[in-house]
Amino acid sequence: MEAGKNYAIRIRRSDGASQVLPLVTSQGNASHVTFLTALPVLLAPQPGDLFQFGEAGREAAPMLVKGIEPGPNLTAKLILIPAAPSVHQSDVGAIAAFDSYITRPLQVELVRPAAPVIWNAVSDESVLVRGADGRSIPRILVRLYPPGSDAINFPDGIEVRYRETGNTGPWSAVPTQPADSLSVAIQPVEDGKSYDLRLRFVTSSGLGSDWTELPAHRVIGRTTPPTSVLGFIGERRADGVQLTWEPVSALDLVGYEIRTGASWDTASIVTTRHRGTTLFVALADAEERVFHIKAIDEIGLVSLVASSITAAVAPPDSVTNFDVIPQGDHVRASWEPVQGAGIEYELRAGTTWGTGRFVGRAAGNHLIALWPIRQAMDETFWLKAISSAGLYSDTAAYATTRLAPMTGRNAVLVSDRQALNWPGVTQGLEIIGGNLLALARSGSTTISRGEYVFPVTFDRIWRARNWVEAHVGTTPADDLIWDAAIFAWQDPEAASAWLPLGDVDGATVQSQIALEAPIANDLIEGFRLAGATMGMRGSSPSQSANLTFAPARFDQGLKVGGGTKAGWSIEIPSEFSTTFDVRLDQILDEPTVYLALTGSSGTLRLIWSPENNAFALEDDFGQRVIASLVRRSGDIITFGICQTPTARKLFAASAQTGLSASGVEPFLPLGAFSGAQLHPA
Repeated sequence: MEAGKNYAIRIRRSDGASQVLPLVTSQGNASHVTFLTALPVLLAPQPGDLFQFGEAGREAAPMLVKGIEPGPNLTAKLILIPAAPSVHQSDVGAIAAFDSYITRPLQVELVRPAAPVIWNAVSDESVLVRGADGRSIPRILVRLYPPGSDAINFPDGIEVRYRETGNTGPWSAVPTQPADSLSVAIQPVEDGKSYDLRLRFVTSSGLGSDWTELPAHRVIGRTTPPTSVLGFIGERRADGVQLTWEPVSALDLVGYEIRTGASWDTASIVTTRHRGTTLFVALADAEERVFHIKAIDEIGLVSLVASSITAAVAPPDSVTNFDVIPQGDHVRASWEPVQGAGIEYELRAGTTWGTGRFVGRAAGNHLIALWPIRQAMDETFWLKAISSAGLYSDTAAYATTRLAPMTGRNAVLVSDRQALNWPGVTQGLEIIGGNLLALARSGSTTISRGEYVFPVTFDRIWRARNWVEAHVGTTPADDLIWDAAIFAWQDPEAASAWLPLGDVDGATVQSQIALEAPIANDLIEGFRLAGATMGMRGSSPSQSANLTFAPARFDQGLKVGGGTKAGWSIEIPSEFSTTFDVRLDQILDEPTVYLALTGSSGTLRLIWSPENNAFALEDDFGQRVIASLVRRSGDIITFGICQTPTARKLFAASAQTGLSASGVEPFLPLGAFSGAQLHPA
């Protein structure tokens, strides 16, 4: 339609009636028209009606019927020519001008399409593509708005040219893309570089639109780090933690890195470039840990922010289907295994789990234990699962069975220690009312373990079963009643407990048999110090003064005081190892020498160092190996010293608490020693 002109549409209805309807003039090309006056619904065109469009009064042209040709199904073909009376009737003079009512068509092939309009241009991870080698390839994806519906010459393709910004050389081209795709991908390009772009539409006849310029587009590509990992959780297991998370959607993603520690920067790596969204981390202890996770892309970039969780192992499940069956002078315990790797099971016997006597441990689903008795009785057995982290099941399974004594047993030795009033050596224990009692507290010192050791001597070698029978119970520190419990909730006195029957924690008893080993072939010298100072290899003391002896762990021991001197001339090589026990009758805050090894190259001393608040192995050059262990009055400390060609080691372990400490330093040997003494040198 052209401005300033009126247009109409002629409708010929199915009944042959004809109606001319004026239109609203809308300049330009259009795919629809609007009636100047709204039509009633009854007068609206119907399917099957014919229409003609044109200028008002020229929407139809007069024609002459030149011929009629019949067709199938009562149809006919009309052959028409324009009716021009002024022409047909001009037999003299000039032929009048003829108006055919037909608008001359435009030469569309000569009309250039409109320039493209850019919607956006992106070059981040969302438009990366995977190459044949599996690596991601950066590119620029340009998207266009569609050409207007009134386009005179609709384009057939999109031409693109590009070059690095600042380059005045020739443009690079990409293959022409179909115009209806409305997008074009530009490659090869490089991460972080800027490119100038130009695009235009082209027709099938080769006419191109004006160029649309897009200057200095910077390729993001793989230069941005992956997004943070979402949905990071840890499921506690008896043998570790099951980590899971949601996947990060990035084409250049190569995996995930997981660390454990206080923060991402200081944490240690658990795994890196891990594929998948789950990982099981086995843990050998019950320590609570913080886990961090980040995504990693091809060029090593990681998420800006780590996702973190805190997790630890869970106690193993309680044991089910537990049963105990007597088998002669044995009992056979069986149960259903619980889930988890490295799970073991501990069996006890007694009125409660906490006060029960230790029977044994097993890694399978059954345990057979020696259990002779002197009279028929009912015995209750308790069972808990133990994880590799040392955690017990929350609840003990229990089973009660009837036990009967076996007859005809040959006894090699029977010793009733209670009837003998407990002869032997005690640590952290006292004899009260004929019973051997463990004290929870002695003065200001808390006692967690007690030990009773007694010797047994045979006149010949026997092959026999060994059995130690004990009855264990726990008692509050005093006869506390409810009315007397006036202390605060957090007060240390609250540790006193009324112990009901059931799954409670208390005291346990473990029995051990120590064999007197023969003298080893590589033993340089050893000293029993059981009332004498002669060495096991025959070494006599080179120094001897103010010697007294006192009960030690298995026998007598040398009691070292301020005036005690005990030394031996022994040839000790530069590389050696030794172990010995020291009983701490008093806790002194002053430097204390326990052992001194002397030689021409210097002296090596085992001391208590107030400076370090620890045991130390020091030489004349100030070199020290430290082992930090809490000292307790009455405790027996087992020391170990080792000198290798490249390192010096110190080990200390408490018999009372079961705790140990060690240290190692890269110190070279001092040389051979010629003497050992139990006083300062």
